[in-house]
Amino acid sequence: MSELAIKGKIPALSVGKFTVTEVGLVIDGIPEYKEWETFGNGLARVGKAYKWCYGDWLAYGEGRGDWGEMYTQAVDEIGADNVTLRKNVWVCKEFQLYRRRYNLKYSHHEEVASLEIKDQEHWLDWAENNNNPRTAKELRHEVQLWKRDKSRQANIKAMTELGRFNIIYCDPPWRYDYSFSNSRAIERFYPTMEMDELFALAKDVKTIAADNSLIFMWCPPAFARKAIILMRVWGFSYRTCMVWVKPSIGAGQWVRQRHELLMLGRRGNWPTPDGSLRPDSVIDAARLGHSEKPKTVYKIIEEMYPGVRRIELFARQKREGWVSWGDQIIE
Repeated sequence: MSELAIKGKIPALSVGKFTVTEVGLVIDGIPEYKEWETFGNGLARVGKAYKWCYGDWLAYGEGRGDWGEMYTQAVDEIGADNVTLRKNVWVCKEFQLYRRRYNLKYSHHEEVASLEIKDQEHWLDWAENNNNPRTAKELRHEVQLWKRDKSRQANIKAMTELGRFNIIYCDPPWRYDYSFSNSRAIERFYPTMEMDELFALAKDVKTIAADNSLIFMWCPPAFARKAIILMRVWGFSYRTCMVWVKPSIGAGQWVRQRHELLMLGRRGNWPTPDGSLRPDSVIDAARLGHSEKPKTVYKIIEEMYPGVRRIELFARQKREGWVSWGDQIIE
């Protein structure tokens, strides 16, 4: 041990006959089995709690205003990333000892540290479920979805403030029905909605739709029936559809898809377009970004019915001559 001390390798932590150094464990003398076992259990616990320990240690040092530069020096000597250490302190301050869940990891607590206390408790209860405990990764995924839903509710401008429109164009964020591992992978790109959530928009859609109006609604082939039902709930009756044929084959559950449907529905007595303005029912256009639809469709609709009020629901960008509604609009 003296040789290690000369080389400056001592120190980290000493308990009885055991000393943790920068390069390993030094055992001084001949410990009894119980001493050896107890120290091993202690190492395991510290290994699980080291981030908590760093955070609590730093938080205590911060509270000692009389230490001044000595505190800063001690932190510098650790040699750890300052951003990481600050995060440890933040999480520890958010969760006092009595609120930390022994059945969950530090990473679970870190995922919800930015939330209000009631929401922290809710999500830790969800993760700690004795019948179905969740990993920190699963917790992060669900919290992200929850935050997106809250953001949607807080940021989307109320439809009823927008007036009434003759043309409604939309690409509903359909949610697929797959197993947990695959079902919500699409959420990495944008938040999806269940059918009952889409149905719940009926009152607002009926408020903005003119008595005589037309809706253009995108849907994957597998959602054709759901799209027709959603149209009916929103106050429109299905009339026909257009098909976007893509230049390359994509994925699919039954067949590999190379097309999408643009369904048309009518409310009231909205007229068909003049013969010269009726477009081809087949749209040939390249693939764009994930779920992004051909921009040529805007032009098709504008030429079919010029000079009328138009709105795009679930829009991602603004377009001149249109009102855009959605929580993902890029200015």
